[in-house]
Amino acid sequence: MIAGVSIGALVTAWALLMGVTGWVVDPDRAPLFGLVVVYELVVLAVLLRSTQHANAWRRQVATGTLAGLVAAPIVLAQSLAFTTVLFPEVLAAQPERGTAIEQALAGAIGTVTTAVIGSAILGALWRRRA
Repeated sequence: MIAGVSIGALVTAWALLMGVTGWVVDPDRAPLFGLVVVYELVVLAVLLRSTQHANAWRRQVATGTLAGLVAAPIVLAQSLAFTTVLFPEVLAAQPERGTAIEQALAGAIGTVTTAVIGSAILGALWRRRA
């Protein structure tokens, strides 16, 4: 649970930094938003490393997936607030990025997908080393 909230908080903080600095609309710096995947994987790595001895691989994947499922609604709400309330000019400047709800859903789905795939890979790595 704490890991999922941590992922959501890190994504929110990074999105706010990107918005406040204007990086989100800067073509050279907008790709930096992809660092949210790294943040999520770091949180998952710490979570799964701490449970490697007590849990089988399947359980580790379930644990990481649960963290992603906890983070997803936070990411969804943060994305909607970001694009509709805090920085609506972002969507106005880049209509090809889709609507606010499309972006929010993509972020939530991406969060869960990263958690499932990341947990499967990290869980296997930790099992191999244990």
